Amino acid sequence: MKKVWFVSHYSMPPKYEMRIKTQMYAHNLNKWGYETKIFSASTIHNTDINLIQDKSQFIERKYDDLDFIHIQCKNYSGNGLRRISNMLEFAHKFKRLACRYEIPDVIVADVNCINYKPIYDFCKAHNIRFYIDMRDLWPMSIVEYYKYSERNPIIQYLYSREKTMYERATGIIFSMEGGKEYIRDKGWENDIPPDKLYYINNGVDLDSFYSDIENNTVQDDDLDNDTFKVVYAGSVRIANNLKSVVDAAKIILDRGYTNIQFLIYGSGDDKEELEKFCLENQITNIKFKGFIEKKYIPYVLRKCDLSILNYKKAKTLKYGGSQNKLFEYMAAGKPVLLTIDMNYNIVTKNNCGITLETPTPENIADGIIKMYDLPEDTRVAMGARAKEAVKEYDFTELSKKLISIIEGQI
Repeated sequence: MKKVWFVSHYSMPPKYEMRIKTQMYAHNLNKWGYETKIFSASTIHNTDINLIQDKSQFIERKYDDLDFIHIQCKNYSGNGLRRISNMLEFAHKFKRLACRYEIPDVIVADVNCINYKPIYDFCKAHNIRFYIDMRDLWPMSIVEYYKYSERNPIIQYLYSREKTMYERATGIIFSMEGGKEYIRDKGWENDIPPDKLYYINNGVDLDSFYSDIENNTVQDDDLDNDTFKVVYAGSVRIANNLKSVVDAAKIILDRGYTNIQFLIYGSGDDKEELEKFCLENQITNIKFKGFIEKKYIPYVLRKCDLSILNYKKAKTLKYGGSQNKLFEYMAAGKPVLLTIDMNYNIVTKNNCGITLETPTPENIADGIIKMYDLPEDTRVAMGARAKEAVKEYDFTELSKKLISIIEGQI
């Protein structure tokens, strides 16, 4: 029996988790005869929850078939030095703690260039194959979303660490399809050969998704009325660029389309400010529903007419996207409005919605009105294509890909 560890700083107990990729990997591998453990921090990201309130250095928890080891880490908020300290603390404590357990054959680590090294050192010392689960192009995303210069010495240092991290890994599994292109663009292909670069996007657990539609319903007049419902489900933060969606809602209202309603599900740093803006500007066709448990999202998406996947324009999109919610949107069988074009565009490839060139409020408003004006059977056909295409991204299929990688079959 192969032992596989997932070292994933931000993995959470299932009742808190929104990014279920690691848990679905572990669940499926367990089912297929592997033995897995998930190592994560005790802090729950974007909350003030810490699972360890005493002096314990770690706690072991079992959630159904999932074996978790939560490592005690100090609380933090925001994206400053305390968060970086939390990342480093987790990695160093993992290295000290890991020797308590029987050594695995493989470690799949959701890490970045700041905190990977203690985990890599542990793998090297014990001859463990070390795969990086690369979910964000980091530090490139810092440059794009927080406007740091590429020439900033700190950014240059982080890029050098990123390159070294890739060189040392047994393999790198990119969540975005253009990972190999990214390595070529950085000029690293001679040091990081393409045969150690892989691609597994995010996905959806289709069995659970369709079960939740039937069994976890929401009583809400906004979902049951006859308006054309545009839904966004996800974080409400700077990278999500929801101010453009809010402005688009006002344009649509000003154009006299009173039957189009926006429903925003999720929380984040920008939510309060956007709500205030809507109140002050009498934008009455948009409602912020706040946080909703993941089990209710499938029902919500199924009740709406159009899902909106909103990105901020960034060079990272040259290499594709990997947002969890895209696959949930597709599974709901409704068309998707992608507010900015990108390479490796899943929506365009499968003709299951429309894509805009740039995410300006005017373009978003035009796109939504275009979808609203389409014949219903055209929208239904888009949704049907989305529902068919998403089968490729079911976590059962993605877990099979992971096994092929760690078993050296591809």
